[in-house]
Amino acid sequence: MSRFWISWYGENGVFELHSPWWVSGYRDDDFIFCAAVIAPDEAAAKAQIVETHDEPVELEWRFAEERPDDWTPFCGRFPRSPWMRWLDDSTPSETPNDH
Repeated sequence: MSRFWISWYGENGVFELHSPWWVSGYRDDDFIFCAAVIAPDEAAAKAQIVETHDEPVELEWRFAEERPDDWTPFCGRFPRSPWMRWLDDSTPSETPNDH
């Protein structure tokens, strides 16, 4: 399994994802989401996001990047919340993403 940092445009409140995710900005009427997921490949990582939505959706992806095995998404900009399910590593990444 690999770690992925994924971003997409979408509506707020229409999905339930338990891995770490944040609203990182806005575009017109859409929210910009970023999430960290663990999956065997990029297609499976995106499928995890799609499957969490209340209704079938076609998402507009911004990026989906595989990360190193020791990567964690948490940092000052993307802090960990108690509801977020992630691996037990608690060392924040210095640079969680390139975007």
